[in-house]
Amino acid sequence: MIVPYTIYPTNSHILPSLKVMVAVATGISLNCMALAMFLGGGVWLGMAALLIPMFIVFGVFSGSGEYILEEKGIHKNVRPALLYRLFKYESKAFCAWSDVVMYKTGKDMTRSLQEYEFIEIKIPKNITWQITSQSSKMLFENFKSEFIKAVKSFNQQCEAPESSEVVPSVPQPVQQKTELVLEKHSSHHIIEQKKSFYETRWAKPVYLMLAVFFSGIVGFLIFNQQYFSLSNIFRISFVVIPGMVYFGYRIYTKKKV
Repeated sequence: MIVPYTIYPTNSHILPSLKVMVAVATGISLNCMALAMFLGGGVWLGMAALLIPMFIVFGVFSGSGEYILEEKGIHKNVRPALLYRLFKYESKAFCAWSDVVMYKTGKDMTRSLQEYEFIEIKIPKNITWQITSQSSKMLFENFKSEFIKAVKSFNQQCEAPESSEVVPSVPQPVQQKTELVLEKHSSHHIIEQKKSFYETRWAKPVYLMLAVFFSGIVGFLIFNQQYFSLSNIFRISFVVIPGMVYFGYRIYTKKKV
């Protein structure tokens, strides 16, 4: 299995997944804001208690780094902004190809409606590495291409028939052969590609239900104009409609291979 040495510099974190990262930052920040409001700190102190801990959490757990592909597996190096600046701390993780559980590729959109591509790599201990194209689309495309090639090469090796292996001429005990075969099958597996939500059978029913639901809300507002407000018009025009258009675009357009 030959894998070109490929580096993708990007921002990342040292927690098990991006969801955990967001949950930790949000939980700590909301608790700090609630404490500040409880102590009578006022609105401005409450906002400061919300934002400052959030920036600290992101500075402690996230920062610049890179993902590296090589023949033995994938490296993830992260230099958390605050920890690296204060203590020169750098987190280094490695996952062998045989330990990759599955991966998923797709597209998503930021809150500013900027589309980006991503790769999610699931490894043992319920850890997910999410790599996005937000740092560099060109470098990401190269990294993604080499990653998929490496996965296909690994899977082909795992699916190779037993007869293709070189059998040693020196006879060995039957028990030893059995243990050798069991070890081989337990340490090799096929890396599966998981579908994104937009590719599953639930995507279209969910989209249709949301379309009916939001159409009902719009119809209700049209026939009950006393509920019309600038905030409702803004939500419908800049949140609901773009979101539904993007949802439909993701479902009804073919994914590039």
